[in-house]
Amino acid sequence: MARARIIQLSDLHLTAAEGDRARGALVWRSLQRVLGCLREAYGDADLLVATGDLASERRPETYARLRELLEPWRDRARLVPGNHDDRALVREAFGDTRSGAGEGFTFVARAGSFRVIGLDTLRRWRVHGRLGEAQLAWLKAELRERIPTLLFMHHPPIPVGTWWLDRDRLRDHRSLLALIRGSAVRGLFCGHVHQEATGQFGGVPVWTAPSTAYQFAPRAWLPRAKLDAPAFRLIELDGERVHTEVIRLRGGEA
Repeated sequence: MARARIIQLSDLHLTAAEGDRARGALVWRSLQRVLGCLREAYGDADLLVATGDLASERRPETYARLRELLEPWRDRARLVPGNHDDRALVREAFGDTRSGAGEGFTFVARAGSFRVIGLDTLRRWRVHGRLGEAQLAWLKAELRERIPTLLFMHHPPIPVGTWWLDRDRLRDHRSLLALIRGSAVRGLFCGHVHQEATGQFGGVPVWTAPSTAYQFAPRAWLPRAKLDAPAFRLIELDGERVHTEVIRLRGGEA
């Protein structure tokens, strides 16, 4: 059976200058710690997927520096934007990783027995997510080929129980539901919520990932950042089986 490993990073919220903070977190230091852990323990991973909010400061230098840090993963790194990102700047820095169709920043890759599809849920000047009719039509065409598939995107299609995050989840989730119900999609991996959550969507499991930068407490009434240890999601594929867990680094941010 074909085996593969995918690393999911999410919500990096990087600043233009290395020493600057986002919500009190030294975001570049946190990301460097995560990448160091990956280099030592999971350097053989087949894909590294970043599910949006790459930047807190949408400037060319933010994305250019991220590109430099991901150089060891050049052939295996894939990205999709989040609501904090600038799609044009993502395209400028990472255009060679884009392999999907349409105006969005999407990708299609392979990992073991699985096809991996990255979706673009960014709506300019909005916090909530939306795929849009053109991208949904493209995804529908992709899913006609019944290959076991994993979807990666920024905004989750399900609520996680935190009201101010749930109000800005994927707005056209019903249209996505109609596509994946009965399809070969075996899992959805999302970001945006800065916390670990799981659920079901049309019979398909959904997993969210914590942030590499800072976390939000589950069911918190107010959006207060927690400077907990940075984290990432590990996804192990064995044939058509999917196992995933969150890996948290020891210690919080200074």
